[in-house]
Amino acid sequence: MVPHLHWHVIARFDWDSHFPAPVWAAAQRPRAAQPEDALQARLPAMEAHMRQALAQWAG
Repeated sequence: MVPHLHWHVIARFDWDSHFPAPVWAAAQRPRAAQPEDALQARLPAMEAHMRQALAQWAG
């Protein structure tokens, strides 16, 4: 076994129903659908941009 540091980076938003508690804790308030839906709509464009940027590094 090789010692290593392992992190999970989880994006958090002030409209997150669990914020500021951990994502695995009980929800602090009802889910706000509008901000989450708006973010979901932007995901395909963000993923395409990341793929394009990473492809340049891969050669």
